Amino acid sequence: MLLPEWQIYAVADGVGGHNAGERASQMATDEIKAFVASNPPTDIGSTSKRRQYLIDCVEFINQSIYQDACSGGDKQGMATTLVLLLIVGRTAGIINVGDSRAYCLSKGKLFQLTEDHTYVNELVRQGSITPAEARHHPSRNLITQALGCRHDFVPDYYERKLFPGDRLLLCTDGLYNELDDQEIKLQLAGIRHPEKTVNELIGLANAKGGSDNITVVCVNIADGQESFEQQGENQA
Repeated sequence: MLLPEWQIYAVADGVGGHNAGERASQMATDEIKAFVASNPPTDIGSTSKRRQYLIDCVEFINQSIYQDACSGGDKQGMATTLVLLLIVGRTAGIINVGDSRAYCLSKGKLFQLTEDHTYVNELVRQGSITPAEARHHPSRNLITQALGCRHDFVPDYYERKLFPGDRLLLCTDGLYNELDDQEIKLQLAGIRHPEKTVNELIGLANAKGGSDNITVVCVNIADGQESFEQQGENQA
């Protein structure tokens, strides 16, 4: 089976109050569709071109949300995190702003592909606290970057070669705040069907507290990509 020329997946998690956050995250996904429709990724054969394409897309989203947020009312201060995945053949290009994450399970090992834009992660990088301490830090939800907050931002770009059998996971902090890396790895390694994987991950996270909304995308890398996205909300 021939691989699709390219595929795009995204997870966005709104901030700035329930209504405004929900609007910001929905705007992000809508604007991705609009950008891709107007600028299909047909000339992305190099790392620099893939990176620039995703940066252009994210800047387009940021300006739309920022302008809407500046219009006032209950939209003031709204913003959203975003992790955006572009698969071209056997290459994954990933860009993120905020604390939504991308993971890859490859040859039995789980890799976190993105770095969180959070105050706590800065402390970890400085060596002030350990990753274990970060999981329970009182400021762990304080993000340092989000789309819609300001005109300028600094997204991170990552690239990874893919192999048959790899699995890619995009998720909000509602998942990884409840499940540690080992628990995520076990689910990715044990259930091959993307829909079942996603449902199981969300179910486990909710069973352990489900303190935040959970959005998960799972992509299997095989002869042809299979993906499934599901969103679960805390019912408390």
